[in-house]
Amino acid sequence: MEVFQFSKFSKLSIIFLFSVLYVHSALGRIPISYSVLPITESLTFIAAETTLQFNDSCKWGDELKQRDGFRKIQNLTMGSDEEQVILHESIKQTEQQGVFFCGDVRMLVCNQETSRCVCGQTQAAVVQGDAYKPSAYITEQDGNGETVCRWGESTHCIPPGNKYNEGLNFYNVELPPLQCAHGLECLSSKDGVKCSNETVKGYFEDKFGKENKPVTNGLLWEELLSGKICTCGKLKTT
Repeated sequence: MEVFQFSKFSKLSIIFLFSVLYVHSALGRIPISYSVLPITESLTFIAAETTLQFNDSCKWGDELKQRDGFRKIQNLTMGSDEEQVILHESIKQTEQQGVFFCGDVRMLVCNQETSRCVCGQTQAAVVQGDAYKPSAYITEQDGNGETVCRWGESTHCIPPGNKYNEGLNFYNVELPPLQCAHGLECLSSKDGVKCSNETVKGYFEDKFGKENKPVTNGLLWEELLSGKICTCGKLKTT
């Protein structure tokens, strides 16, 4: 377990929880009305989400809290006041209970049988239910020799260059980017070209309309995790 350096941070505001940030960023709807929490709560939550690494010990009960947090916002409209209240309350509870999660920012979940952090995604486990496949996530060694998690071939993916995929670099926390396995790229399921934020935004505009109709977090994640937008594959060259 790496040592979390609180001294790196100054004024912080939490603008995401349980992977909500990616949905907002992909659609160009980054919420700006989130209030700034007390720094102790902000730092404690970031530590809870980023401290555990692959194969670290974890508690299944804490994993269930993660999943329950996502379920609570699943049927709420993205960016709604109700959503923000729940997110903030979850952060406060994390600070009060002093827990550590196998965080989505590392593409990790807690394995119920081994009580170890393994590759996976909390929101995928919740949305996909029995259809959730841990085998969709694989391990690799990064340039520093650390074990990191990657999306496997034909698995849904998040295009590079968005705020969620940049991890917590905004807060000076160095994390590996979420990406496809070595030799694969995140490609548009529609035409096979490299997937981008514009690919994701265009998909949702075509399906739900350009007038930004209110859509629930659960519905958005169902689309993102379906593989209908972007999947990992080999880029075809002509």
